[in-house]
Amino acid sequence: MARNFTFEIEALQHQVEDNTWAQGFLDSLHSQIKNSKRSLSKRQIEVLDKIHDQYTADAIAAKEKWAEDYLKNHKSDAIVVATYYSKTGYFRDAVSSFLCDENYVPSQNLFNKMCKNKYAVKVLTAWHMEPKYPSGTAVMSRAGQSWALRGGGVVISTSEPIVSASKGCKRYKVLPFGAPRPIICEEKDVKLFRKGKKK
Repeated sequence: MARNFTFEIEALQHQVEDNTWAQGFLDSLHSQIKNSKRSLSKRQIEVLDKIHDQYTADAIAAKEKWAEDYLKNHKSDAIVVATYYSKTGYFRDAVSSFLCDENYVPSQNLFNKMCKNKYAVKVLTAWHMEPKYPSGTAVMSRAGQSWALRGGGVVISTSEPIVSASKGCKRYKVLPFGAPRPIICEEKDVKLFRKGKKK
């Protein structure tokens, strides 16, 4: 029995989200069939079938389950990673959605690509790790690091956004002694303050 592509496409048009690539593709196929009367190519049919598979009852249920799981268990980590990527240029379009739309839920595939690669794992490990120098600790810069901390300062925050994926990348806000404004530095760049030590 020949497939009724017009019926299939129109049914999917009511299911797909607005302003998505899938919606644009379906609109293009619909116009092709209705206006130019051209049949669909083999490749177009393959893509149509892939879209259809994403909107079966099982697929929709799985998507809803993932959305619930993401918002409950993974969103905060995703924001940490997206903030890191915002400084790198990678995943640019996705990063904008993560950081600007609080209701955004990525596909599970995108989440895995962004948040489970080796760089993201390093960032998240540092983020969740207990700080080596808790708030209230007096620190000073290590040799060759920020001159602003050569005289020491006090850690006032240990939860600053992480922007690198290297060892010791946890970021602190530190108020240098005698300074009116704090600075941001990475854990690897400071050590415990010792009176009488010169930088």
